[in-house]
Amino acid sequence: MNHLDEHIAKLDALGIDTAQRTHDEKVDTVMIVDPDNNHLAFAEAHDASVSK
Repeated sequence: MNHLDEHIAKLDALGIDTAQRTHDEKVDTVMIVDPDNNHLAFAEAHDASVSK
């Protein structure tokens, strides 16, 4: 399990919708929406060139 998966599991346990996810060979992302309708993105890079 990677770090993003751990955070997603915690968000799911809190009842926060984590269905908006993307995955490719360079980065995984999850987008959530807070009660004020702000969009928050969490990402984890798998390719060091993405995180520079």
